[in-house]
Amino acid sequence: MDLSVYSTGGLSVYGNYVIGATLDACVAKGTWTASGTWTIPAVTLGGAIAAGDQSWTGVGNMTFTAGSILASGSTNTDTLLLRANDTTFITFTTGATDVCTMNAITMSGTWLASGTVTLPAVTLGANVTINGKIFDAGAGAARINTTGSG
Repeated sequence: MDLSVYSTGGLSVYGNYVIGATLDACVAKGTWTASGTWTIPAVTLGGAIAAGDQSWTGVGNMTFTAGSILASGSTNTDTLLLRANDTTFITFTTGATDVCTMNAITMSGTWLASGTVTLPAVTLGANVTINGKIFDAGAGAARINTTGSG
């Protein structure tokens, strides 16, 4: 049974379908089910978004306001991965001691330390220059192998 209702601009109602309608200041209730793809123009949200473990794809720039937090979860062992292409290059893992793992990084500029920085075994691929500083081997011994000439 077709029921047609016409008002300014013409609104057609066919059973459960409304065609050609513009909704202003409407209230939506219940669960919305999409049949096909929805294209939504710019929208301002008044609350949180729950994605239900779904991926967000095709996202352009995301600009966070001051004081915003990008969080991986609310419990220990939650992991947040930052990727470039298909390669994870920064991994944040929460736990008894929070960890940030960075892979294949290029370091430049001046590094600043707040407190003591502990490095594990490090392989240096170039010269180390110590300008006016003391190299302290601590309670152990320092071993320096020389293979060059000069």
